[in-house]
Amino acid sequence: MSLSLRVFISCLDQQSLPRILQICSGVYFQGSIYELSGSEVCLSTGDLVKVIGLELLSVSCEEIETGASFELPTEYPGEPLHNSKVFPSKVI
Repeated sequence: MSLSLRVFISCLDQQSLPRILQICSGVYFQGSIYELSGSEVCLSTGDLVKVIGLELLSVSCEEIETGASFELPTEYPGEPLHNSKVFPSKVI
């Protein structure tokens, strides 16, 4: 079955690693495989990739009421969502 890499990774269980993936086709987004170590990498249909681990690099959030989006720091301690540090547009 063919899935986007983004969908596959979001459903991946760390306990199932390592996993071997076969490239079907696709477009690579900024910050992905295209930019490993600052040099471009081209993957062709049929190439194999071994996934050995997962690391959270960023979290993108969107406020439902306003549609405002922001990046949540990976070291975010879990403060309440109404905290003014998280939603600077809201005053508490």
